[in-house]
Amino acid sequence: MLPDLTNSVVPIKSGETVQAVMCRLLERRGLTYSTYEVYLHKTDKVRGAGRVGEGERGWERLKKSV
Repeated sequence: MLPDLTNSVVPIKSGETVQAVMCRLLERRGLTYSTYEVYLHKTDKVRGAGRVGEGERGWERLKKSV
């Protein structure tokens, strides 16, 4: 759920980072953020969180938590 209380499904490109997808989505909607949480499809469990500037380290941490 986004800060404006909407949900979104976002297509991704091969090799695109979670941070890049989130930046693109939030920028398109005119929203600013300092952190984000990632929920995996078909589950309500939080699997990880990322911070601005964390880049691939955040994604690697997310993959290890699955």
